[in-house]
Amino acid sequence: MRSVRNIILLLILCVTATGLPLYADSLNIESFSFNFSSEEELSFASEVTVVSPSHVKVMFSISTDGNSVPLSFDATEPVMVEIYSASQRLKSIPLKELTEELPPSETTISKDAPLNISLDINQVEINIPNGEYHLKITPNIKNFEPEAIYYSTPISFSSEFKYIPAVASIQNNQSALKLYFTDNDYFHLIPITRIIPYTSTPLRSTIDHLEMGADPALGLSTLSPIPKGVGLGLNGGTANVYITGDLNEYESNPSNAAIAYESFVNSLTSINEVNQVQFYFNNRIQADGFHGRVMSEPHKPSLGPSLYVGFVTETDRLLLTPIALKGTDASVTSIFNQLKYSGYSDLYSYYLQPPVPDELILEDYIIEDGKLSLMLNDVFIDIYKDNIQLQSFMVDSLLYSFTSLEAIDSVEFKVNERVITTLNGVALPSNTNRLFINPETQS
Repeated sequence: MRSVRNIILLLILCVTATGLPLYADSLNIESFSFNFSSEEELSFASEVTVVSPSHVKVMFSISTDGNSVPLSFDATEPVMVEIYSASQRLKSIPLKELTEELPPSETTISKDAPLNISLDINQVEINIPNGEYHLKITPNIKNFEPEAIYYSTPISFSSEFKYIPAVASIQNNQSALKLYFTDNDYFHLIPITRIIPYTSTPLRSTIDHLEMGADPALGLSTLSPIPKGVGLGLNGGTANVYITGDLNEYESNPSNAAIAYESFVNSLTSINEVNQVQFYFNNRIQADGFHGRVMSEPHKPSLGPSLYVGFVTETDRLLLTPIALKGTDASVTSIFNQLKYSGYSDLYSYYLQPPVPDELILEDYIIEDGKLSLMLNDVFIDIYKDNIQLQSFMVDSLLYSFTSLEAIDSVEFKVNERVITTLNGVALPSNTNRLFINPETQS
């Protein structure tokens, strides 16, 4: 046995002496192969072509340093393609989704006759948010250790969206209605501020404008989220909603029912004079309605912490959208981290963009008398100095997310112990009390 081991060690020394790289993680004494030296002759290269901010093409090549080498690929998965963010593996993408021409199962390559594999990578199709990534390409070649022959190349996506910052004020002859509309797939209920000529009847105006649907330019559903022909009344802080007619659409369809119910309650209680909503069906209070919801008592909006992230519409508007937290940890640190891609990668996609870049670090925080002070690293100052829209998206998200906590009324930003009140020429709001979220149109 000792003589066999000595022969193996001698072979290793001979290979090393030739100047070929020897990878420790590819060497397994128990499955040692005398023809493994061909592995060391493989060389990889890639050429990345940026077609658009959301589309790249990668030409991946396998060749040798000289001699011809026969290759035999795994028939099921000849090449594995994975997306990484830093060291975090995000997803694996089947090769057939990235190229129309799969590599042959058997081929021979050389320095002058490489194997080229063209990968067409579209951000929308692979469904990841803007950011910098690494593409890990692993050819599954028989008799080779996969981890020894992978190749990594950087790629990035920077799709452009239009974000309109929350409005700090409106004119005296105007009124602002907060209307909750849905996306076209009925997945998200999104608050939209519609600014109209001044009205002394905000209750009636809110219902009328919900029935009008969203402006088509928003890229949301243009259908009314609520049944039409609704009667209204106000008793103290209770808005009485009188619904008549055929409601089968809302009783039989859980998505329509949820959207209608939430749109009624959230839109109406955004009016200062309204605290809760009581539903009447054909002029009487029912035990249940809207697909089994209890209707015998008035309803208030669901309170609790939310993540305000960016929903991308069909017209490339970026809209702040409240999303439930991951898990039960509603601490400041947890919320801050979940607003990053690295902190909640399962949530984010092309259509749900994270508002806080991974480079921004929360160094510490203090809550005192309802004011949250965020101590941030100096990345906060410059990261979006050339993109004020994304800067506003980040700041608005932090404000709305943290003030959704019951204990927090306002937020201030600090860098190196200095309070930042203006960032790259833009005044930073400290609370959401007088902000109007997601203006429907640019003022």
